[in-house]
Amino acid sequence: MTKLCTGAFLLPVWPVEANQQIGPAPDPGSHPWGDKCTLVSIELPELGGPVQFPSEIQSLPGNNNISFDQLDRNTKQQLQDFCEQDILAFNSRPPLDREILWEKRHYLGGVSGAL
Repeated sequence: MTKLCTGAFLLPVWPVEANQQIGPAPDPGSHPWGDKCTLVSIELPELGGPVQFPSEIQSLPGNNNISFDQLDRNTKQQLQDFCEQDILAFNSRPPLDREILWEKRHYLGGVSGAL
């Protein structure tokens, strides 16, 4: 079983101008442009005991009867517009828009950009 780490962590984030943003961002000591990477400080608190993840996670059965085509035209267009947005732009949208996307998330299995 895998255990949850606790404590303080510094996580580097790829700079915007980086061409290849695949894999972990460089740390200042191992990359020529490491000093330009933003660091995010995260603290995972102690939870009073070990937190262990099971080796196998059983997922809930999906509903194969849900299809994007079942939605009305306006809802489909609204969801497609959401999926085409940059994640930062989407996060600035009103909570009602995010709630709509959350409620309709099961319909987006085959929609490009939904992830």
